Amino acid sequence: MKSTQDKLKALFIEEAIEMLTAAEASVLRIRQGGCADEASKDALEVLFRLTHSLKGSAAGTGFGALSTLSRRVTRVLANIRKGVLAANPPVDQLILEGLGRIRELLHGLRADLAYQQDDADLIARLQKLAPDPEES
Repeated sequence: MKSTQDKLKALFIEEAIEMLTAAEASVLRIRQGGCADEASKDALEVLFRLTHSLKGSAAGTGFGALSTLSRRVTRVLANIRKGVLAANPPVDQLILEGLGRIRELLHGLRADLAYQQDDADLIARLQKLAPDPEES
């Protein structure tokens, strides 16, 4: 029988997978507008909020690796919002890769709450593109 904690984690995973669908759609809108029009700017805000919420919720439910990966994607998005980084095809592709790996991690966790995957290379690439302020 599943514990209450495991049931909450399972619920979080299902909701996070739904959030990712909206996040991926936002990246495609950003690609179309390049953050130059209002619709793509709105999509960037939605995407930032979704990944930021995912980061915090993952930390709160004990999924540290998921929180770390989400934080790295969120940092890239924060730099785009601030105008420090341009939304362009290579950056968009890296964001989509991050979202894809988040999806893989969530599906793995759905099957086994102890699931782990190696995202060190992707995290390093995201971190290089958008380091935390204290890392600069």
